[in-house]
Amino acid sequence: MFRITPIALLTLTGCLYAQSPPASPNPNTKLAPLFNHIWRIDSASPYPNSSSIYIFLPTGTLLETSCVETYRIATWKPVPNHLDTLEVTEDGRPAFTATILSVNDSTLRLRQTLAFGDHAVKEINLSAIKKEFTCPDMPK
Repeated sequence: MFRITPIALLTLTGCLYAQSPPASPNPNTKLAPLFNHIWRIDSASPYPNSSSIYIFLPTGTLLETSCVETYRIATWKPVPNHLDTLEVTEDGRPAFTATILSVNDSTLRLRQTLAFGDHAVKEINLSAIKKEFTCPDMPK
């Protein structure tokens, strides 16, 4: 039976990383600050204490999760000719666009426009998570 030891796994991971390092954002773009933090949504949501978070990776991957829902791995790409707007794809189809209204080291404001239904538009305010965080206990 073949068995991978922790040392072998680390070696393999290091080799894979050395062959294909992740893309790095252009520091001059408006998108670069997205990759420096885990962002927690401050805006009201259907779940008052959901603590929904977004993690943007420069490779075009977006992790969406919260304390009350399972995680979703989506993809994002910049909208051509609108470098401050992202198109997010979920389940293989466009889900929403997110226009960056403002971003700094501690806050991110987005205008989210749904790509289906009534194309609802809402503003989302997010804060950078700068310390350890644990989801609160939810009422049962």
